[in-house]
Amino acid sequence: MASTGEPGAESTEGPDPVLPYHQEVSFRFLSSPRWIAGIVIAVASILLFCLLGMWQLRRLEERQTLNSIIEERSASPSVELSALASHAGAVPGDLEWRRVTATGMYDAAAQVILEGRSHLNAAGSNVLTPLVLGDGTAVVVNRGWIAIDALPPAPPTGSVTVAGVLRPDEGSGVLGGGSGPVTRIGSIDLRRLAAQIDANLLPVYLQLESQVPDMGDQLLPVPLPEPSEGPHLAYAIQWFLFAVIVLIGFPALVVRTARISVSRRTPSTPSSVP
Repeated sequence: MASTGEPGAESTEGPDPVLPYHQEVSFRFLSSPRWIAGIVIAVASILLFCLLGMWQLRRLEERQTLNSIIEERSASPSVELSALASHAGAVPGDLEWRRVTATGMYDAAAQVILEGRSHLNAAGSNVLTPLVLGDGTAVVVNRGWIAIDALPPAPPTGSVTVAGVLRPDEGSGVLGGGSGPVTRIGSIDLRRLAAQIDANLLPVYLQLESQVPDMGDQLLPVPLPEPSEGPHLAYAIQWFLFAVIVLIGFPALVVRTARISVSRRTPSTPSSVP
């Protein structure tokens, strides 16, 4: 019966029942082997995710430094390759990404096809031909791209003058294995190519941009890669977010487990008899 507002009238509504005693939250369960293992895994995960995030930030810094070097060297005037190699002592790091010119004769017998290269989403290959310079050294020239079903054109005979940008070695990429001379290769592996070229091969290759006499239209020039910072910043943010998730989520799990434990120990309030 609802209250009439008159003195002495009884009401069916009353204050919430008070528990007879108060249960304190206990975290003693954290001393169990299972929870100890969980704490160790959580802490190790946070440290690992932070280290991975910092590693990606270092990779980003390295990429930004490389982009600066590429832009600076690519914008510099062309220099004669023989003079540059002599001055730099043929150290790859001092030669890479410099714009150069070179005069010499192509070694057609040592020409190699670089497979697995695309141009405008079309499959094809690049043609690599050593150019022997006047001082007896040689540089591999990436003369350009051909379609996958096209025959590689022979290089011009006699003296040629080329201009382009020096690029770093791509590492191992021999197709078919074996230790003999190769005619097809999966990446520009200058150490492997040096074994089948008589001249002393420079530790960088030249990406051709122009040539005298003209290259013709059988080969398409390979464009230089656009400077990019890559996905390193996104990856770093991802790893740090993982660390934050564990840092917040694991304590929340501990508190929730403690509260569930208290609710299970607290007896239910007996219902009043009408």
